[in-house]
Amino acid sequence: MKNHHERSVRAPRMSTRTIEVELDAEAPFDLRTLPPLPRPMFKPLLWQKLGGFALIALISGAGVGVVQGILAAGFPSEVYWACCGVVYGQVGFTLVCWARVCFGNPGRIRRGRSTCLPLPPAVQAHLEACRRGEAPAPLANVLEGKRSYCVRCYVWRPEPRPQKRCCPLPGGATLPWCDADLEAEVPAHHCSTCGRCSAGFDHHCDLLGACIAADNLRWFKALLVMAV
Repeated sequence: MKNHHERSVRAPRMSTRTIEVELDAEAPFDLRTLPPLPRPMFKPLLWQKLGGFALIALISGAGVGVVQGILAAGFPSEVYWACCGVVYGQVGFTLVCWARVCFGNPGRIRRGRSTCLPLPPAVQAHLEACRRGEAPAPLANVLEGKRSYCVRCYVWRPEPRPQKRCCPLPGGATLPWCDADLEAEVPAHHCSTCGRCSAGFDHHCDLLGACIAADNLRWFKALLVMAV
């Protein structure tokens, strides 16, 4: 049986209401009140992805057919299957690169407390005017030093990062469409087709239906090398 002294030192209970008030004090702004993210252009993206896959499948199939036709003209079976294995491996790697570029994360900046807050004063005033039912003037992206705030995604975009803009080949060669094999500061950018901001944005590939940015650029370069 517990004595009176044990009951007197028992810690007081904290109500659920007190906990909610403390959490609200730490998080005064609810990210769910932000406007919805822009809607991607799903139909153009679908046709771009299908077109890129069809082109890759056509080139790969033609390459496999030519190699098999040449090897079947009198090469030993060991050479035939060894070369076919190499060609099939290249086709498989090409499809992996295509899938990573098309369906992987290119470096999108996701909404969160670290990316959305603090709200710039102009953005905060704009949102408050919208809640009052007013029609404020359209916003422009907010610049702060080398970073910027996207007024479509409502996220802070990081500072530009150094990035290779070219695709070097063995022996120091470069692809014909490369300007120079130099590092450049690549800023984050909002893609109007995908409706998202990506860090280290390079370009939106209309053939693959995907943004090429910091996290999938190496797979895009590998895909170009396999095409060469």
